[in-house]
Amino acid sequence: MDEYDSCTYQILVKNCFDHSPILASLTSNSLRKVSNFRFFSMWLQDKSCLKLIHDSWDNKIVGCPMFILQHKLKKVKN
Repeated sequence: MDEYDSCTYQILVKNCFDHSPILASLTSNSLRKVSNFRFFSMWLQDKSCLKLIHDSWDNKIVGCPMFILQHKLKKVKN
């Protein structure tokens, strides 16, 4: 308890699971926020980039919205 300045949680709506997910947010002065997302503007210079993204996102995937988003992002990453 001394480690964290505050802890909040939010119960999300049941979607495709048999339970409601819980979103917890922990903040601490000692924790550093790290993001794995990197945007490189050089991709905007590549003419095939837009087509690659369009082709990756144009595929039909069946499932709940988060499942679909996850698979489309993985496809673009590959």
